[in-house]
Amino acid sequence: MAANEQQKKKLSIKKIFIFSSLTIFLSLTAIFSALLILDLSIHKKLENQGGLNYRGYRGTVVSSKKKDEFRVAFFGECITFGYGVHWNEAYPAVIEKFMRMVYPNTTAVNLGANSHGIYGIYHDVDYYDYLDYDVAFIFDGNVGVSKSDFRGEDAFFLLFGYKTILQTYLSEKAMILKYGVSNLENAYLGKIDSNIAKKERPIQFMLGMVASEMEVIIKAANKKLLSMLSMSEKQEFMSKKDKTASDEFIYYVDKIFEKLLSKNKIVYYLCKSGDYNSKQQTLVRELIRRKYSNKVKYIDLSPILDLQNVNIAFDGLHLTKYGQETLSKGLLEEIRKLKGDGKI
Repeated sequence: MAANEQQKKKLSIKKIFIFSSLTIFLSLTAIFSALLILDLSIHKKLENQGGLNYRGYRGTVVSSKKKDEFRVAFFGECITFGYGVHWNEAYPAVIEKFMRMVYPNTTAVNLGANSHGIYGIYHDVDYYDYLDYDVAFIFDGNVGVSKSDFRGEDAFFLLFGYKTILQTYLSEKAMILKYGVSNLENAYLGKIDSNIAKKERPIQFMLGMVASEMEVIIKAANKKLLSMLSMSEKQEFMSKKDKTASDEFIYYVDKIFEKLLSKNKIVYYLCKSGDYNSKQQTLVRELIRRKYSNKVKYIDLSPILDLQNVNIAFDGLHLTKYGQETLSKGLLEEIRKLKGDGKI
């Protein structure tokens, strides 16, 4: 009898454990599903403005490459991204529009990102290998070797290829709620006293604090996942005392060229207007001459874009709609040559 009681007790503990585990699993699944639905809805709302699609790039998500499709990938920073213009006004989208007039099966993919340097582009080449593009344009904008890899800093993107936007959205929403749209720039610069804002906008400020707390939780969860993936710290280039930032920059440029050419891509490297004589660009040209002659084409954008012209660049760097169109027309002839020469 005592043995039966003990057996029943063991079964009861086992049932409690299974029920508890199932409850936790279902709760986490429900929370995860709700956050995913919310993230997708934000993507839908923002991707046609200044945001990214759920695959982490600008514009509509492209489908699997068709047999007769001609696909061009544009890697770069804020000019490629199209900071200050709509996604369909950025030069990759404009090039696609013009190309389709002659070659309807052309697809251009905008893989640019704000403040993206050669380090981020180096990783993007791996992240978007599945796009199976024919031609790659590299435009680093002379940002240097900033260790920014915003796609690789998203654990969900590394695991599933889905770029979350909720954390960024909550961060910006919190600032707007707490300080108001008119004071947003000063808030980012730390020029507003939070105590004054709290008194002037008590309800909005409280909602902003809730959004901030949600952002902190999501950020902590992402950081934990990254540490589990062992991908939060990427140090491919082991800096030594005798190595400079220029050495590191050219290391990543070289690796990008190697990766792309090993997969039989046609590669173009774009030099930002006014940077032709910089040390970094001199090193790039020397690398191409020494190792990639007739394999990588170097294009200086100075004859195409005058960044001092306010009609071209509204702030001396970021292109206007007209500036984006001007750049697209300058590159269009190069792409058409590929088709005309039968290289694609």
